[in-house]
Amino acid sequence: MSEDIKLEIQRAHRALALPDKFPRAIIVNFLRFEVKENVLKTAWRTVMEVEGRRVTFDHDYSSEVAAKRRKYAGLKRILKDKGIRFQSPMDTLRVYWNEGTMLYKSAQDAARAMRQRGWQVPDSREERPTLLQRVEAARKWTRLRRRERGDNNEMRVREDRHRIGGADE
Repeated sequence: MSEDIKLEIQRAHRALALPDKFPRAIIVNFLRFEVKENVLKTAWRTVMEVEGRRVTFDHDYSSEVAAKRRKYAGLKRILKDKGIRFQSPMDTLRVYWNEGTMLYKSAQDAARAMRQRGWQVPDSREERPTLLQRVEAARKWTRLRRRERGDNNEMRVREDRHRIGGADE
């Protein structure tokens, strides 16, 4: 990447992090897509260090895509150890086998293919729901009973209080 290119950063901020975890990510929003792609390609070709610590660059994925990508982590480690070329575009895994290229849309499919080759692949445990999934599940409303015309509101309130264990006057 030449130094005369204007980066044109729209905004940048540090991501939240849990205590005792990896250093926080810095999220950079470039004004132009081409500049972002150029920065990423350049960063991926070279090892970058700041104060003796390696700095990595990647796309900013949504939490859903990031969760799907995490499921491939163990499989990618195995492929790397065996010297098999692979790519992980978005939430899939592309493996360049000797017989040809395969694109797997789930970690289970990729693990099955690796087991068929006689490789030891650990079973992936079921992912815990994300915070967003738990919040969305908790906020769903269900109608307990349908109101009918002419229903006595005071009587319905007493029935509801009694049903949920509240004290009745």
